Amino acid sequence: RRNRARVSEHARRRFPRLKVELDAFFEGPNRELCADRVELSLRGVFFPTRTPDAPGAEGVVRLQIPGSALPTMIKARVLVVRLQEGKHAGMGLRFTELSDGDRARLMAFLLKQGGLDMLPQLERRFGAHTGLGRKPTLRERRTARLR
Repeated sequence: RRNRARVSEHARRRFPRLKVELDAFFEGPNRELCADRVELSLRGVFFPTRTPDAPGAEGVVRLQIPGSALPTMIKARVLVVRLQEGKHAGMGLRFTELSDGDRARLMAFLLKQGGLDMLPQLERRFGAHTGLGRKPTLRERRTARLR
């Protein structure tokens, strides 16, 4: 076996997740949840709950990001459900629709909460949003040609 250096979950994730305090709501087909503490990333959110919705269920996440007058509304799908007892029970939601403006507000909030530790991972994924420029995707190049 190879010796593997232990890598923190934060460093291993493509989209770093932070435990944050903010008002968060989920409105799905079978559940309505609210929380004042969630685990948040640019790709999704983990809600602590003992009564999660079914995987695949779609709904809307509302986040009251400090400093924003209006809540950020994001369409999401239940991806992971944990039914274990204790403080890790809950459901993980993947954001399915996130506007550029909401992404920028969310990124600014995560950077403010997580500090510069968040920057390398965010730059790799969203370089254009943070100013370091990334190569445009094929879709972006095709869209630019059509303009």
